Amino acid sequence: IEDMKRNPYGRGHFIAVWYPHDTGVSWRRPCTIGYQFIWREPRGYLIAYQRSCDLVNFFPLDVAKAILFGEKVFQKAGLAMTHLIHFIGSLHAYKVDVPDHLKW
Repeated sequence: IEDMKRNPYGRGHFIAVWYPHDTGVSWRRPCTIGYQFIWREPRGYLIAYQRSCDLVNFFPLDVAKAILFGEKVFQKAGLAMTHLIHFIGSLHAYKVDVPDHLKW
């Protein structure tokens, strides 16, 4: 946040959410990899990177979480978030979660 205040146009505003050396767990990788914050006046872009996402059970929560988190970070930096860009490597739904009338 302090770096965003000093240099809002910087390209290195990125928060990684997985540090195996901090947790001691290297085999379990989280679905969310990190968040990048880009300011190009008058727009504030949050780019969310996800390795994997369960469409039925978690996608709406992941989007809401990213928006709330991004808005808070931009606000603390004195900027405004206007866009969310969301990259997901593997978007999936498990058969058990899909209603019968939607299965193919």
